[in-house]
Amino acid sequence: MKKNLLRILLLSLLAVLLFALPAAAHPPITVFVDGKVVEMDAQPVIENGRTLVPVRPLAEALGAAEDDIEWDAVNRRATISLGEKQIILTIDQAQANVSGAAVQLDVPARIVPPGRTMIPLRFVSEQFGCLVEWDGVNYVINIVSDGVSTTTPTPEPPTVIDPDRDWEDVPDSADLEDLAEEVLDILNEQRKELELPQLIRVEALDEVAEELAGDMYANDYFSSDSPHYGTLAERAKKAEIMISHEFISCGYSFAWDIVDSWLYAAGGQKILAEDTRFIGIYLYQDEDDEDAPIYAVCEVITGDGCFTMEEEVYASGSEVKIEGLMAVEEAPIIVYTLTDAEGTGYKSRENVYVNPDEDGTFSTKLYTVRGTSYMLQLGNDTMLLHVL
Repeated sequence: MKKNLLRILLLSLLAVLLFALPAAAHPPITVFVDGKVVEMDAQPVIENGRTLVPVRPLAEALGAAEDDIEWDAVNRRATISLGEKQIILTIDQAQANVSGAAVQLDVPARIVPPGRTMIPLRFVSEQFGCLVEWDGVNYVINIVSDGVSTTTPTPEPPTVIDPDRDWEDVPDSADLEDLAEEVLDILNEQRKELELPQLIRVEALDEVAEELAGDMYANDYFSSDSPHYGTLAERAKKAEIMISHEFISCGYSFAWDIVDSWLYAAGGQKILAEDTRFIGIYLYQDEDDEDAPIYAVCEVITGDGCFTMEEEVYASGSEVKIEGLMAVEEAPIIVYTLTDAEGTGYKSRENVYVNPDEDGTFSTKLYTVRGTSYMLQLGNDTMLLHVL
């Protein structure tokens, strides 16, 4: 409990405005409106069980024109007009103005770094007559504009490779590592055609996938929630790596079938998203039974980099080794020197630039002062460092 509170307090230091930053210890959220993915310019966040999203992407996806979305910087309020209804949301205020009437909010609108206005998705969508469905397993939100319930959408992925291929080229299912490489090649061919960066396969992600695939086979279940190793968030924390999404399949022996099973799953288009840069793949089959089904697990990470260390680290000495993943040639780790271990403020900020190895991993030394606490940020990931 104390650790979670400290983490929230430290993250709030990144904000220029003084408010409690909503906790973000969850996988990235994918939002659909009528089956189409809403492209966000900032990651949705959850505060007190409510999802907050950037105002303009949601409003435009619901049908608002550019001129129907207004921001009053003086009074810190956003206005959305759609049809005959108008919603006014003021930052940090627990009441909204809906066509002149005051309506109570579960969670108010917020501003998050680097200055994004975030609004409560369910409240706004439902006020405009939409139905909102939440898939808590895959962190997918489905908004239906006509208010008629549907299942979570499984849109056709942007397949650009002709599936009418020579199946004799597919490795025998017994050679599972070759089959996994075939799966990765297909995904990267599609990304190349879409002019997207290539996915980098990471051993640490392979190991997380291996644990789940083997457990599903050994204990005869099919779910990302392992009765022995926990949820994806719990398994990622144990592995000391920030995993964004996980996709599973069972019973497919050909690489293309495995790819399609992942891409057609709820949120599966994230594998081909521009900001997805790292992937882990593991295929499991009973080695004594060639006819046994193959359990296939895929792990992905969004963003240009992340740490492969615990969320809170205690170290000693004037040099601390920092390790992680990076998908670009050079990127900064933002280092905040905190005023105290409780995170009541920070007194300085600097950028430490690092270069990854060919496999996407990096290791660098951070020069520190004993008795000082730091917060480090890399892409969407953060960690706390206490130097004793």
